[in-house]
Amino acid sequence: MGFSKVILESDSRLVVNNIQKSSDDYSESRPFTWDAKNLARKFQCCRFQFIAREGNGAAHALAVEGMRAEGDSFWVEDAPLKALEVANSDRRSGRPP
Repeated sequence: MGFSKVILESDSRLVVNNIQKSSDDYSESRPFTWDAKNLARKFQCCRFQFIAREGNGAAHALAVEGMRAEGDSFWVEDAPLKALEVANSDRRSGRPP
């Protein structure tokens, strides 16, 4: 899709910290950190950041919708209705989407 700069978020502080380390990761989460580091090499700029579990309701709704779909799905401008509802609810309650 031509993205050159991305932000990858996780609700696991351990995973984010291990990804950001320059040393090799031999923890139980290493499959995630190795995959993330390899993915990051494909972008001009890739930032990893922690987001509290309460702040990722919309991401969870998108993941659930993606698991239901057969084949690959890409939502660039329009998101599934459930994800929009969760993001709007987060916005109204003052929690970050």
